[in-house]
Amino acid sequence: MSEKEGLIGLKDSFNFQCHPGLKCFTTCCADVTIFLTPFDSLRLCEHLQTDSTIFLNNYTMALKANPPVLPLVVLKMDASKDNRCPFVGPEGCSVYESRPWACRLFPLDLVGQQDFRIMVEPEFCQGLKADKPQVVLEYLSDQGVVLSSEMDALYNEITAHPGMAELDVDNPRISRMIYMACYDLDRFEEFVFESTFLERFDVPEERLNKMKSDKLELLKFGFDWIKFGLFAEKTLSLKPGQEGKDEQQPD
Repeated sequence: MSEKEGLIGLKDSFNFQCHPGLKCFTTCCADVTIFLTPFDSLRLCEHLQTDSTIFLNNYTMALKANPPVLPLVVLKMDASKDNRCPFVGPEGCSVYESRPWACRLFPLDLVGQQDFRIMVEPEFCQGLKADKPQVVLEYLSDQGVVLSSEMDALYNEITAHPGMAELDVDNPRISRMIYMACYDLDRFEEFVFESTFLERFDVPEERLNKMKSDKLELLKFGFDWIKFGLFAEKTLSLKPGQEGKDEQQPD
């Protein structure tokens, strides 16, 4: 057990096992706020085989963030079904393989960098009463949290960037730039490949091919574009003669 009271570390264990036989099965999927990271949104779009704009309009809502230029996207609960997640039915989660990071982490909650706590009481989650020891690190690996954490770390380089405080928080173009490159990837793909974007930016052919076939590579490119455009980081290269011009942003 961690020295910090109530916290457990990566090498500590906790008892937990979730299955349809529990009376509380899927109750944790109702009346809850599930924040979606850009990687969460990407995986859900691919799982549902839907356009990113359609997914965002039908299944998400935007909350006021701080600073306001940052997108804060949450999964829209189904008010007609007791405010439950739209992807949950009697048999469980229909998008389980692509479920959001917060769902993968349950019943744990991250505290700091490597400490965790149990976020619910056994009275609410009967799975915590199971005689099923789970080592935190192994549990996170089994739940597929590692890849999510790696992608979220790239996004955090933007959200926690020192230059964020200097941005014009009332500039809607900046807000659209971040939102599109992080969440609305089908529109971002059109912006990159169907506008004059590639006439200005020198992107290696190998990277372009990866972006065309893998939305994850497109998302990583989007992060680089944001850091280039907002914080003047040398994550992308302009073609000769394009230096000094305004960075291209969506209208």
